[in-house]
Amino acid sequence: MKVTEKERQPEAAEMVRNFRHMIEGENWAKILPEMPEQLLKRNFENLCHAALLSRNSEQAVAFLLALYEKTKAYKLPPEQLALLTKTADRARTVTESGGWTAAENSQTQPEQVAQPFPRGVFPPMLERYLDSAAEHVQVDRAMVGAAMLAACALCLQGRCKIAYPSGSGHDEQLCLYLVIVGSPGERKSSAFSKAVLPVRKWQETRREEYKQELAEYETACKIKAKHAEAMERQLGEKNLTDEKRQRLGEDLTALALEQEDSTPPISPEILATDTTVEALSNLMEVTGETAGIFSDEADFLKILAGLYNSGKAGNLQLPLQAYDGSSFFRQRGSGTVFLKRPLLSVCLYAQPALYEEIRSNSDLQGRGMIGRLLFCVPEEMAGHRDVRKCVKIDKAAEAAYCDLLGDFLDTPQQPEETMPKIPWTPEAAERMLDYLQQLENSMQSGMPMESAKDYASKAGGVANRIAGILHMLWTRDAAKPVTLDTAEKAIQLHVYFFAQKLEAMEQEETREERLGRRVMEKLWELTIARGLAYTTASQLQQRTKKSAGLQSAKALEPFLIQLQESNCIEITEEKRGKRLLYVSPYFQKPAKKGLRD
Repeated sequence: MKVTEKERQPEAAEMVRNFRHMIEGENWAKILPEMPEQLLKRNFENLCHAALLSRNSEQAVAFLLALYEKTKAYKLPPEQLALLTKTADRARTVTESGGWTAAENSQTQPEQVAQPFPRGVFPPMLERYLDSAAEHVQVDRAMVGAAMLAACALCLQGRCKIAYPSGSGHDEQLCLYLVIVGSPGERKSSAFSKAVLPVRKWQETRREEYKQELAEYETACKIKAKHAEAMERQLGEKNLTDEKRQRLGEDLTALALEQEDSTPPISPEILATDTTVEALSNLMEVTGETAGIFSDEADFLKILAGLYNSGKAGNLQLPLQAYDGSSFFRQRGSGTVFLKRPLLSVCLYAQPALYEEIRSNSDLQGRGMIGRLLFCVPEEMAGHRDVRKCVKIDKAAEAAYCDLLGDFLDTPQQPEETMPKIPWTPEAAERMLDYLQQLENSMQSGMPMESAKDYASKAGGVANRIAGILHMLWTRDAAKPVTLDTAEKAIQLHVYFFAQKLEAMEQEETREERLGRRVMEKLWELTIARGLAYTTASQLQQRTKKSAGLQSAKALEPFLIQLQESNCIEITEEKRGKRLLYVSPYFQKPAKKGLRD
């Protein structure tokens, strides 16, 4: 049977589906006798493929026999007659063997069971606000709670750090990078707005003050510049005495030093939505080297993952440096950007497809970006909401949340040398060290994180950061030590996020699984998607050569055997070594393995 590589029109596949249903439903006995000759000849190939794709092989044989009788008077061309004869032979073979049975390949996605966001980790008023906001928007608590944690990190970064519980002298900034996964319709924007409300309110109150401070600063700079110009003009006068010239020079130097020491007011516009790394560095120049990227679109993640750059990861230097407060330098057309201690927190809502792209990006993994990300996959609520439910926001809890984070933001950032380091009580330190040892042990051979050492190795630092944030939420005092209770809360919250990573790893495909899925995808495109019941092994190999890297027929062979054993295809040998791959009528397009993709 000839299998053409010529692309069939989409309507051809639709026509085959209609003919297939006609045969399976036994309606062909009424329709075929009335079918005009011209229409039959035009759809002859479609009718043959529809018969082979019928799940009722006995009806397919009966239909093909009737088709043969009807076309006797038409004097079919030799190629059509040959096609009909081989199609009928094939249909009889299938019938005699008992017909096709449902394919055994698993083509459904694993069920995702979302873990509940821990209760009681936030102070009571913040818990009240979290519950109120989640019920008001009708989203999973995790959708709001994870974003609130990131907002708290943004408001605390640069104000204090947390010491390592072992007393090694190492410490951690309080920045966090979170990715919250949600499908369209999950009300990500509404949940996001509730989480960042305190930052928005603080910006509004500071905006007018900043404008006034900036105007005063710029006016002062202009006055000093004019004063400097006047002194420079005086220095150019010929009749100046040496004493006068010396005094003017000293005054000009002092004025220059004064201008150099004067710093512009800090902009309150610390929130960015989706931005480029370059624009982010420019922003941090005017915000006191601190910023947060909070967005419900996650274009920033796409930039980092290189989705706009042929899959090559973007400029990761600033996001990597700003996670720990390491200095950053960038050359630009008009000069340079130097950030002594950039600090960044990130909270991005991402759709499942982007989540998969991020997790599997080798560039992001190799450069340590994945290890810095906390992933959160809330339970999906779309389709399960009560449209009559109306829960109002708890205004007292909202005010408490806004006041607390506003107070943190009003606290000036501290120089690195004098920044407070949150200490630990002995009991809390011991408990956290026990947990960190568990994380370390998880990377051993045969353990869950053996293949994700890049992620697990940074998990301890993230757990400490969470402990520092919770400590400040509960005590507001960086001088007090972390208590055992706070350590337990931090571990509970980190376990929640860490479990998301473990669950994702369990659903990740092996290389063989990924190649097998791609072979099935190409098989589907060559057959069912085009309304064809078969293709050749050589055509499939050509299609998988580029997409799956299967460079030879030998490399493809194990996957063909697997497909045949799972009853997805049947392989027949033709003349001159050609092999036809007949697809099962039950064959379905494989779903991409992953989380709600």
